[in-house]
Amino acid sequence: IGMRLRYNYLWIYLAILAAWLVKVHIHPTNAPDIPTLFERMAIGPIGGFGVFASVVVFYVLAVSLAVWTGHRIVDEVHGLERSTQQWKT
Repeated sequence: IGMRLRYNYLWIYLAILAAWLVKVHIHPTNAPDIPTLFERMAIGPIGGFGVFASVVVFYVLAVSLAVWTGHRIVDEVHGLERSTQQWKT
């Protein structure tokens, strides 16, 4: 999971985050202040601060997982297949 996050999905999630932040800021008009941004982040009964906190927790966990597993990955990209003893026959 960590390897896929680091190589593929983390960059997609960062692009989605950037698009969401821009959308919250500019739709329907430019937000004049921070409280307006939090009002726009609300989803149904969940307040804007709850949504913002959930997004922050998700991204902190995703980045942490990608970084933490990055040092422990051994696969064909990082050299496991170089040793013939590791080959699957």
